[in-house]
Amino acid sequence: MDSLQVNGQKYDLEPVKLEDQSRLYQLMELAYLSGYRDYWQESGHWFLDYSFSMPTLERELTEENCEYVFVKKEDKDLGILKFDFPSSSEKYPLKSAVKIHRIYLLPETHGTGLARELLHHVFRRATNLNAQYIWLEAMEKSAQAKRFYEKMGFEQVLSYTLPFEQLKPSHRQIEIWLREMPVDEF
Repeated sequence: MDSLQVNGQKYDLEPVKLEDQSRLYQLMELAYLSGYRDYWQESGHWFLDYSFSMPTLERELTEENCEYVFVKKEDKDLGILKFDFPSSSEKYPLKSAVKIHRIYLLPETHGTGLARELLHHVFRRATNLNAQYIWLEAMEKSAQAKRFYEKMGFEQVLSYTLPFEQLKPSHRQIEIWLREMPVDEF
């Protein structure tokens, strides 16, 4: 199990396993819905069912070159991180790219430096994989997340509309953000 140090505090990165599906879902009810509940017509549970169901987890855990972890402090789950290599968007094709697929943290961790260190963890992994790019998707209305990604050196390269009718029409725009490798400052 990997760990990170953030301001003198130790955080563990525990691999997500299939038998953790219920634990994962419950954590995402807190972490995901705290930031995105208002984006959905029915408060976001459709997305939780879509993204954190047993069939989805089973498929994702069998993908090669996928790192999917719980972020923990002591015995408390604080969020998740999932990234894939190689991964390219159909909307913005890239070669040799790492996709940060999910990074969701409980609100109590915001402003602690934990998200920054998680991205540095991904940067180190991407460097070891000889990736040329790191990319992610951010909701257009997620101003706080987008400010953070910009501070971390990402640039918006594309915007498109998600096909999910369960999203409120005003919240269907999503953006692809990209950062070139190598990243030297971590």
